[in-house]
Amino acid sequence: MKKLFFSLIATVLLSFTGNAQQNISHNDAKKIAIEHNKYLENLIKTKPTSEKNINDYFANLKFENVSKEQKAEYFTSFSYEANLALLKEHINNKLVFEFFTNCNLIIENEKSSVPEINVQLDNQIELAKKALTNTDLEVCLVYAEVLKKSAAFWLEKERGGSGIGSSFLNTTQANRGTPKSHKVLAADAMGASGALIVGGIAAGFSGPIAPLSFFAVVGASAAWSSGCAAIGL
Repeated sequence: MKKLFFSLIATVLLSFTGNAQQNISHNDAKKIAIEHNKYLENLIKTKPTSEKNINDYFANLKFENVSKEQKAEYFTSFSYEANLALLKEHINNKLVFEFFTNCNLIIENEKSSVPEINVQLDNQIELAKKALTNTDLEVCLVYAEVLKKSAAFWLEKERGGSGIGSSFLNTTQANRGTPKSHKVLAADAMGASGALIVGGIAAGFSGPIAPLSFFAVVGASAAWSSGCAAIGL
């Protein structure tokens, strides 16, 4: 499986070479973020308390025209650290990682409301559009858009969030001491960006996985990362 995994990545990265056309637009990144919240909300409704609960939920998901083997490739690493290491292995532009850091600093401010977070992340997106292209820009667009939707889900109503995620976190934190919300948000975003590398943007559009299914499976993979972080894995 590991050999197949890295063979897929190599194929995908070769498809990027010499391709100046962006495969994931800003609009597409927003669609992935919407899919992420849909799967995340359905997961939290099941009240998971263990890694098995979460894995069982995602194991039962089906995506149109996506085989079991293809789906498995998107659910390889759920931790922030593992997905970050994957990105560092395949992306050399230091500006991408500075972008991640800047976005993480925004969500670490526990006094910021969701609208304030969105404005600041939008500012980062505009800076990224001026400095980055192709895959470098795509992973940043998805990172920021998933962060925005993640904040809307996980943060308290008082901060403009849904209150659903914060209520779940309060329960699990009381039982297991899970990380604060900003850690869960970051796991969301890094999970989505990692999934882009794993699945391959170009392969998602030109290969057997159609765009809408690609958006869904990347969004679900990010929700998997989020759910695992939320229960302290």
